[in-house]
Amino acid sequence: MMDMPLRSNNKDESVRTAFRDLRALIDTDPESAKAGLSELADAGCAEAMVCLGVMCADGDEKDKEMVPGLFRRASELGDSSGTRNMGYIYALGLCVEQDKNVAAEWYKRAALEGNPRAQCNIGVLYRYRNGVPQDLAEAAKWYSMSAANGYSRGQTNLGILMLEGKGIEKDPVTAARLFMESGSPRAHFRLATQYLEGNGVRPDNKKAMELLDESHSRGYAKASALLAKLMEDIDKDRALELYMHAASNGDPDAAEWLSLNGFTIPERIPRKRRRRTDTAQKG
Repeated sequence: MMDMPLRSNNKDESVRTAFRDLRALIDTDPESAKAGLSELADAGCAEAMVCLGVMCADGDEKDKEMVPGLFRRASELGDSSGTRNMGYIYALGLCVEQDKNVAAEWYKRAALEGNPRAQCNIGVLYRYRNGVPQDLAEAAKWYSMSAANGYSRGQTNLGILMLEGKGIEKDPVTAARLFMESGSPRAHFRLATQYLEGNGVRPDNKKAMELLDESHSRGYAKASALLAKLMEDIDKDRALELYMHAASNGDPDAAEWLSLNGFTIPERIPRKRRRRTDTAQKG
């Protein structure tokens, strides 16, 4: 997701106030917000450029043409959100021709500016050889920076490498702490497996099921499928409901279980369209 600053660090208090008011209008009155942000962007407000660029990315062709220029201008003014968003649009081919090598350059620039999401992005690129050579130690290094800056995905990704001992010393105890700090559905799923296996934590099936239920309630299909498996001998109806839910959200293990047990695999539920943004507190 793209960054979208929540507030401005502009030296002019009136600009900061205007940005705050317009930022609050984005979801309720996007046309007014867009017009006001355009004026602020013309006046040199980097955060307005970033927000306007994100909005234009969902607009018509004329709007889309403005996106790279807005993010680039914000980046030149020192806004790491604009820099990171340049990486994002090149990584996905959004409003520009896709180029993962260029995406990596922009992400690294933002990461060096201290953007924790960009630090995580660079880790992902090194982890999966996207635009850079695969290097698990480099991935762990960038995930560590992101995690230290409090970014949930960075914490989760670092924890996974620690569990597997890839690119970093195997350390399930620290991995469990990172998953707890992250609190994301994916982190809760990973932590639950640790409780089931007694890996880095004391075995606790009840705690594992609580974590899986929380992860399931937040839409993580793998958690739904694993919880279903644990529920088979406890509550068959609940287990079936969980398998159905997991399969409808694209989990292949759940779909296989349903097929093997003679149940019709439900149609996959299309993901709801989401604004491609990650809010970024600044200041």
